[in-house]
Formats: sequence, C-alpha cells, structure tokens
Amino acid sequence: MRVIGAGLPRTGTLTQKLALEELGLGRCYHWVDVLAGLDREVELWDRALDGEAPWGEVFDGCDCTVDWPGGYFYRELMDFYPEAKVLLSVREEQAWERSFRETIWTMCFGGSLMPLLSRARAEVDPRWRRYLALVDRMFWGERGTFADGHSEPKQLIEQMVRHNEEVRRAVPPERLLVWEVTDGALDALQGWREAIA
Repeated sequence: MRVIGAGLPRTGTLTQKLALEELGLGRCYHWVDVLAGLDREVELWDRALDGEAPWGEVFDGCDCTVDWPGGYFYRELMDFYPEAKVLLSVREEQAWERSFRETIWTMCFGGSLMPLLSRARAEVDPRWRRYLALVDRMFWGERGTFADGHSEPKQLIEQMVRHNEEVRRAVPPERLLVWEVTDGALDALQGWREAIA
C-alpha cells in the first residue's frame, strides 16, 4: 500500500483515484469498488467494523485507497501499512457540506425521492439492505463519522473540521500529504510522486 486516503467523501476522491492510477501508482480502491461488488465488499467492511482486520483481502491487487470505507479506517491502515503515505483531501466547508448533503446524506434522509427509492430498493434487494446498513454504521451510527449529528449543515461542517484536525494530529508530518480540491489532482500528485513511490 502506497497511499491511504483519509479525506472525507466528496473531497475529490474519485479524481484522486483516477490521478493515482494515471500516474502509475497502481490500482486504487474507492467507494465505487464497494458499489461494484456489493456481495463481497460489504461483507468485508462489516467484518472490519466488527473489529477484524481483513486488509489483505480488501486491498488485494490495490496499491492505494481513497474515499470511504478505507478513509474511515485510516488509523488502522497506517499501522498495518507503516510505509504508506496518508493523503488528506480538504475542501471549502460550505461547498463540501452541500455536496455531501445532496449525495450521501440525501440517499438516507430527507423528503426527496432519493431516500424513498433507496429504502424501496432495500425492501426487495437484500444486498442493498446490507449496503445501507454499512453506510449507517460508518456515517450515522454510534461509531459513525457523523454520530454527533447530521441534520443541520452546521453539524456536518463541525464534524468535517474535527475529522480533518484529527487526521493532522494523528499522522506524522513525514507521512502526511494534504491536498486541496482546487489544487488539481494530477499536478499535485505528480509533485508528490517521488514521495509516494
């Protein structure tokens, strides 16, 4: 493992994934891998949430990970992969909150069609039901990233700021790379390529 992404979802992580792969740093695991393999991936991440460390199985064939679920476990992954750099992606607070609320939060909450369709699918698709339970555990549940509240924009922003500060405190400076979404992924990561490789 070369790179462990610790940035929250909706901070340009899909762009990071594509940039890391384009720079030849190997296959990069991302939330899209969970969606593409609901049967296998949800079970592995549930095991991780239950205290196991199935990292070899999860990241088989991958050299990097960005976005959740990997970012949720950045501390555990730092210990398991002591040579890997930790990439914290950050974004302007209000823009991040809007993006997060309009995508991930809206899939689970609110009065729009999105959560209604998602819940309806869960009624007929057990794989989707397990996926929503995983999302709940990682984001809104007792040990979730936003367990302290998420219904108001201020709550999400406060917890986003807290997460970023915790990452900066937890990761030794020589292992931490901080990327602002507006910096452009390919240029920034190209500059860090030597440090990552």
